[in-house]
Formats: sequence, C-alpha cells, structure tokens
Amino acid sequence: FPDPDLLPLEFDAAYVEALAAGLPELPDDKRARFIADFGLTAYDAGVLVGEKENAAYFEDVVEKSGDAKLANNWVANNLFAVLNARNAEISQTPVSTDNLAKLIKLIKDDTISNRLAKDVFEIMVESGKDPDAIVEERGMKQVTDTGAIEAAIDQVMAANADRVAIVSAAADPIFNPALVDRILAVVEFSHLDAIVVVNKLDLVDEEPEELDVYRELGYAVVATSVVDGRGIEALRDELAGRVTVVTGHSGVGKSSLLNAVQGGLGLAVGDVNEVTGRGTHTTTASTWVDLDVGGAVIDTAGIREFGLFGIPKREVPWLFRDIAKIAPECRYPDCSHTHEPGCAVLIAVEDGRLADFRFDSYLKLLESLDEAPQ
Repeated sequence: FPDPDLLPLEFDAAYVEALAAGLPELPDDKRARFIADFGLTAYDAGVLVGEKENAAYFEDVVEKSGDAKLANNWVANNLFAVLNARNAEISQTPVSTDNLAKLIKLIKDDTISNRLAKDVFEIMVESGKDPDAIVEERGMKQVTDTGAIEAAIDQVMAANADRVAIVSAAADPIFNPALVDRILAVVEFSHLDAIVVVNKLDLVDEEPEELDVYRELGYAVVATSVVDGRGIEALRDELAGRVTVVTGHSGVGKSSLLNAVQGGLGLAVGDVNEVTGRGTHTTTASTWVDLDVGGAVIDTAGIREFGLFGIPKREVPWLFRDIAKIAPECRYPDCSHTHEPGCAVLIAVEDGRLADFRFDSYLKLLESLDEAPQ
C-alpha cells in the first residue's frame, strides 16, 4: 500500500524548551552544576550525584543553611559515614535536612565550635533531636563574657596573684577546651602562670584526651573528683604557697573543690540545672580564701565563656605555645596561619603535630577579634 500523505511536524522553540525543562537532569550535568554553583571539587560532586536521593538531600541542606561548603562536609563525610556503618540509605537517615541545616547555622554564627558540633551530631544521630534543643539542654552555647575576664584579671593584678587555675568539668557540663584555650591566651598575654584543673572525673571512664596536650605544652594539669577524692592532694600541693585566682565555667565544681582542699571552708555549692545543663551561680562575688598549707585562692563567679579584650590580633599566635613554636618556620613573617602557602602551622595541623582542637580555638579567637568593636 502506498504511504499515506503525512503532514510534517513542526515544533516551536518554546515547546522544545518546555519539553527539555521537564526532563530529569542527567548525572553529568548535575555534577557540572554542583562544581559551578557550589564550588565543589569534581570528586565531591561525583560522590553526591551518585544517587539521586543523596543529591536532593544535599541541595535541600544547602538551601536551608546557605552554606554549600559546610553542607558538603557534613553530608559527604559525617552523615554518609553513619549511613555506611548502618548499611542504610539516605531515606533512612536519622538526621533530617532541617536539623542538619540548623546544626550548620549554629557553627556559622559561632554558637558552638566545630568540636562541639561533632558531639551534637552524635546525639542527633542517636536521638533525632533538634540541635538547638540539644545545645540549650546541655549548656553548650558559647556566650562571650568580656566583662568577666576583665574583672578576673583585675583581681589577679590587685591581689598580686601569680597564677590562674582554670577549672573545667570532665562532664556535666561537657568539657570545653575552647574556653580553656581562651583563658590560657589571656593568661599568656598577662605573663601569668596557669594550672588546668578538670573536675568530676568520677563521671567519665577516662580523663579528656586534651589534657595530654596541655601537659606537653608545659602547663600544670590536675584531674580531680570531689566524690572519690582523686587529685585533691595534688591540687592542694599545686595551690600551696601561691596566690591563685580560680575561674572557669559555672557548674564545674570550683567551690566544691575548694571545700575539699580546705576542710570546713563551707563555700556554697550549686548543682547543674537539669533542664539546661548549665551550672547555677553559687559564687556571685569573688571570695578570698587563706589556705592552711600557705598561700591563698580567690574564688570567682562562674562564667559561660571568656572573650578577649585589649589583645592585638597580631599577638594571638604567640599566645598559643604550640603555634608560637612552629610559626617561625612559616614562609612569610606576617603569616596569619589561616590560608597562606608555605604556612608551617597549617602543615603541622595536617600531619598531626598541632592538635585540631587547639587550631580550632586559635581560629575562633581570630574570628572573635574580627567581630569585636575596636
């Protein structure tokens, strides 16, 4: 039979564009878009677009958090590691895109450090809880209290004290090396001596691993427990014959420690708030205590976090003993140790000679000085 006469089909440009828009994006096109729009490496983009659902999750986190770099780090590294360990798919993730985006925002606005964010993420994975609620309940929020450090240092100078005892807790509230490092920076700037004290050792199986770093840096370190008496005699020996200002996060047990060091002292002792995880301020003013073993301590009110005051930004690297030791090896004498080629400090972080938490504290201090009024 002869072919029927068929009219030629003609499509205008608008129809073709509408049809193309309705087609799914091919993996290679999506990978190229992730590289161009989000600044990802070819490898990272390839990992994310390997599964359509993974790419969709990532894009949703980016849209809600506004930070593609952090979204990539947390999705490709932390979240995928959890899913792989559980042999699970992204549809089974215990962390919603809303919650991961909230965690990223907490990091971006400096509410929590990168180290604390990892602790929050672990809780999110196990509980599925909102990160804002976790931070609030556990007292992880970092609040700068510049006035507190000014008052504390004034007390040191006025009392002719020669040492600052920085008291933290191994748990309840969670150990916060960023606060320790902030106070150490000011202690170094003021040419004072420091002792790092970690209390409530009875609440953990092992002392925080960061303490070994402080010991290697030459700081006196004492781990204590008022409950079972560990470290109390060592702390008493450290305080003997010196005038020491005792400071640190509220709720870590400063007054309890001093009561244990000096029997019959009777300083008021508070508990950690069960709702917020923060310590109650039982010490509202500084208290001078003469010690039977000689010397004295000044018990100061608990704080949330120290801010820096009056410290030039260029001085910050020299206030970190580990960074100050490595910095002379940098290619440039004015190296900021944040991005420069040939930076010995960055190399030390990569090869493990400089502890990650110390470098994180250094970066946070620089950021706080950028944001502080001049």
